[in-house]
Amino acid sequence: HEPDLLMAGFIQGATAAATRGGYQVVLTPATREFLKDKKYLRQYRGKAVDAFLIWGAIFDSPFVDELHQHKVPFVLLQSHPSNAEARGYDFVGSNDFDATVACVEHLLELGHRSIGYIQGYLTSSVGVDRWTGFRSAMQSRGLYNDKLVVEGDYSYECGMAGAERIIGRNPDVTAIICASELCALGAIKYLTGQGKKVPQDVSIVGSDGSRMHFGTSLTRFITPAYDIGERATEAIVRRLEQKDSSEGRIWERLEADVLFGETTTKARI
Repeated sequence: HEPDLLMAGFIQGATAAATRGGYQVVLTPATREFLKDKKYLRQYRGKAVDAFLIWGAIFDSPFVDELHQHKVPFVLLQSHPSNAEARGYDFVGSNDFDATVACVEHLLELGHRSIGYIQGYLTSSVGVDRWTGFRSAMQSRGLYNDKLVVEGDYSYECGMAGAERIIGRNPDVTAIICASELCALGAIKYLTGQGKKVPQDVSIVGSDGSRMHFGTSLTRFITPAYDIGERATEAIVRRLEQKDSSEGRIWERLEADVLFGETTTKARI
């Protein structure tokens, strides 16, 4: 498996902020059993933990509402339930909408007009933000085409399958944006296996990348995982020290940098 460099960055940032505040970070996977048995409430009530940092919550996350109802301190990281902002939940993540728009604009500047998109999960705010960023940027230029959008799940395999479907629908496509870095590498694998050159024949852009990478120098936007972990933990520490869950609410989206690698170039004529 690819190392989860984003999670590593988040943990480093969270640990740094927690240590400065005199706290420790304990990792707990949110398994089905953990959620079903409501172990999160038992941990809090038993004083095993003081608060929760929640990475990757999907739209339908009833346990988050339950934490709020029981006045358990928490911050959502990178994705959030659909009602989070309206309910005043705390959130720190990256601005994936604007980052995806920037990726589209990069390709447009290179002369690309037929651009495909491989989606991530639309059950999370992250997947929706990236998808709507792509759609908005393409629609603003009158270039959006449903046939060049395929569903995916962020995986390497979905990148391969998605690229196959897009090329099958429109052999003239000159660029593909993928909803994850791993998905983009899968798309490259499929294209090169079909004898196509990346980026000479098809440019590829990834999403949700880290500043470290192994192998291909991929054009992608970088999720500021360390900063997300640090900011979220600082917010939790402030909350705990103030002893008042209503103070210092945070809803913050950090800018994601676009790194231009070797997988994008001018559109072929």
